[in-house]
Amino acid sequence: MSVRLQLASSLEKIRVFAAPTLGFYPLTVLQGDQISFQVAFYPEKDSFSRRVSYTIAVESPLADWIQVRQVEQVPVLLPAFD
Repeated sequence: MSVRLQLASSLEKIRVFAAPTLGFYPLTVLQGDQISFQVAFYPEKDSFSRRVSYTIAVESPLADWIQVRQVEQVPVLLPAFD
C-alpha cells in the first residue's frame, strides 16, 4: 500500500479528500520560540475503508525536543462559515 505525505502549515485545515492548499516553505525559528507544522497522510483511494496502522519515528539531533501528536479525522457537517 502506498501513502502520500503532504506538509502543511499548522493553521491549514486538513480535509480527507482534498490536499492542503498553502504549500510549505522553508522554516526559520528564533532561539526559545516554538515551530509547528502538519504532515497529512493520504493512503490509496480504495484503502480509506481499511484500518491501517503506521509507526512514526523522529531521527534528528533535536529529537529530544520534538513532539509528535496524532490527530484523527473528525467528521463535521459545517466545517466553516463562508
